[in-house]
Amino acid sequence: MAESRPSPGQDALLQTENVEAPIEFVVDGVNGDRITLSAKAPGATAGHSPFHVGEVAHLQYVDRFGVYEVDTPVLHAEGDSVVVALAAEPNDVRRRVYARLRAPLDATCLLLDAAGNTFTQLDASVVDIGGGGAALAVPAIAPTGATLVCSLAIPGDAPIVTIGNVLAPDADPRDVPDRRHVRVQFTLIAETDRDRLLRFILEALRNTRA
Repeated sequence: MAESRPSPGQDALLQTENVEAPIEFVVDGVNGDRITLSAKAPGATAGHSPFHVGEVAHLQYVDRFGVYEVDTPVLHAEGDSVVVALAAEPNDVRRRVYARLRAPLDATCLLLDAAGNTFTQLDASVVDIGGGGAALAVPAIAPTGATLVCSLAIPGDAPIVTIGNVLAPDADPRDVPDRRHVRVQFTLIAETDRDRLLRFILEALRNTRA
């Protein structure tokens, strides 16, 4: 369970049935199963918390290992601060490797041919993404274990450059007959770029639930 707990300073989303769109919070502290959250934008709750003690809230957060979500009771709510109780059972915290994107991201990738020491350019689309890797739709089959260098086009921000290893391919779930679905595990990414990537993923999650 410990590996899936949010940590202080980590961004998170919180929403209930009475809250139209998820509100972005920052984890202030973790004490046992109690998570203290503060609204990331001052005044995001207009000084009056839309959360109420006893109701169940939907909590989402991301790290380099996955996307997590859990239904959690609200223990305290005042102004921009909320305290929730993390689930006691590990299985109550649902983990996914990737977040599904509403609109694919453009990516320019270079596939390394280790034998010939040459690169082949591939124009790809990112269909799913996580802090530790991505699922790409590419026009060619990339060999399992191959090295792939990708520049990911982040809307409204500078591209994020990653180096990764190709995992086992399968059919493209978007049913595009001339493209293949390739999973890539990031082996090298600057920490500042990973932070930007995690923020982008959280924003994508927020837009999905809005």
